[in-house]
Amino acid sequence: MPADVRCFTMLGPPASGKGTQGRLLAERLGIAYLSTGARLRREIEEGSPLGQRAQVFLDRNQYVPDSLAVELVKSWVLRHEEGWLLDGFPRSIPQAEALLEFAPQAFTVIHLSVPEEELRSRVVTRRECISCGFVSTNDHKQCPKCGGELEARADDSAEGFEKRFQAYQSLTIPALELLKTRTTVVTIEGLGSREEVAGAIQDQLT
Repeated sequence: MPADVRCFTMLGPPASGKGTQGRLLAERLGIAYLSTGARLRREIEEGSPLGQRAQVFLDRNQYVPDSLAVELVKSWVLRHEEGWLLDGFPRSIPQAEALLEFAPQAFTVIHLSVPEEELRSRVVTRRECISCGFVSTNDHKQCPKCGGELEARADDSAEGFEKRFQAYQSLTIPALELLKTRTTVVTIEGLGSREEVAGAIQDQLT
């Protein structure tokens, strides 16, 4: 990877650890971090026009339309030219094409690969901090990072996982194949502790 590349997107199936690894890498490099899913949930909570448009799709455990996702990400990326990391974008070929067009810098794609059965197991135990967004498990009573309250995500159900996993296979995998022809894509095995996976990512990027 060229030494001057400080822009990344973190992709992977649901519960693959994108949020955890994305935050760790962004903190280590001192670059801005955007979780498109968390940002959409915040827009919904605030009742913004964008959030109201997104609500209908998230209630059905569906990805939001490409045009809405691109609108959310484009303005953010253009405000962080010093470096950025996108968690969960692009999810489709149209989103990938849009990112390749509007991103002002070269970027690297980090793809987390995790077996399907492991993903299902993680969904059952996953908890997210309502204060800082840190992803933990039901082994913790409070967020180990900020002490905030942990709660299960509304889309972490068996039905929700199946819909999102199928969408990942049909939409995001083709987008990854497109990105491989246009930029650097690094695939990382997402099994192991968060520290082990973070170390594997760091090894690939140096």
